[in-house]
Amino acid sequence: LHTYTSCITHHIYDLFNRGKPMCLISLITLMMLLNFTMISHATVARFASIESLTQQADYIVKAKVLRQWSEVSKNTPTTIYTYTNVLVEQAWKGDVDKIIQIRQLGGQVDELRLHVEGNAHFKLNQEVILFLKYDIHTNLYFILSLAQGVFYLQSPNVVEQDVLVFQDLQGITLYHHLVQHQSKLNLRLQASHQSYNQSYNHTTQAQHRIKTLADLHAHV
Repeated sequence: LHTYTSCITHHIYDLFNRGKPMCLISLITLMMLLNFTMISHATVARFASIESLTQQADYIVKAKVLRQWSEVSKNTPTTIYTYTNVLVEQAWKGDVDKIIQIRQLGGQVDELRLHVEGNAHFKLNQEVILFLKYDIHTNLYFILSLAQGVFYLQSPNVVEQDVLVFQDLQGITLYHHLVQHQSKLNLRLQASHQSYNQSYNHTTQAQHRIKTLADLHAHV
């Protein structure tokens, strides 16, 4: 539990350190959420619709994964970052270089491992749609809202209107609203499955959301 809490704490620190808290909520609520997180082995994050992802993203690209590796932070020896180089095939929002580098908190170097539930995962040559923030100081790109900022192409070799894209939201518990009632913060948690509106009154892990590439592109 201590290791897992450290992972979440590092993730919170990383987002605040870049001055872009994105899906973070108040510190008090976050500390309360850690209890849910440790029990359910999931990261709690605010639900991000395609519209909100589009609005918040500096860049949206269709890309292919070229290379991935992990490194220990030079400033914090207990922190590991994973870097992913992708080839940009189409830019849906913003003008970007042909090859860009994405940084995520977590990874493994030798025996040292830092795991962040809800992170997006990539495979070599995988085709993806990425919703990204850009840090001008480091020339690095960051995925919006953990795994919610990545759509994977299921059948990339067919015509666009027939290509299925999906999110892999395992390891994330999503909430839609925070409600204050009788001086207590209550969470209304919603999990997203293939239908967008199936909701639960308890903590649960989100699974996949599936659309077509053409439908996704039309909403961006």
